[in-house]
Amino acid sequence: MAKDTFLNLRNQIIYCIYVRNHTPEGTFNAIIPDLQRIKGLGADIIWFMPIHPIGETKRKGVEGSYDLKAADGSETVIGQYRFGNERLTGIFCLDGKAAKVAVDLQDGAYRNLLDVQEYKVNEGLLETRGVPILFKSYGEALLTEV
Repeated sequence: MAKDTFLNLRNQIIYCIYVRNHTPEGTFNAIIPDLQRIKGLGADIIWFMPIHPIGETKRKGVEGSYDLKAADGSETVIGQYRFGNERLTGIFCLDGKAAKVAVDLQDGAYRNLLDVQEYKVNEGLLETRGVPILFKSYGEALLTEV
């Protein structure tokens, strides 16, 4: 780990989930029943790998691209309605089954959250349902208490 890693994170166990592939449904809601098993493995942090819609433009192969446009079928860059993915708020209904949640975000993703009314800025921090969303360096991930 890096020397500047927060001391309280140095002994934490991270379990990575690629939402689209973790369950046949590929949604946050479908993951929730499996969280108790994951917690039983000793996971302190659940890291949701990229949750962005699969873009159509400038695609890097047959699956996936961070280059998203409104025409790609998503109201926001997070959540893919045509495949049943919920918005980012889906991670906040984990019912205390994980201590912390980390999300892999593309730089433009969190900027677009400012346009979504359910997110509000409170003293410079994005917030949803009263839960602050704290961004790590360069905005590439978030870590929040659940």
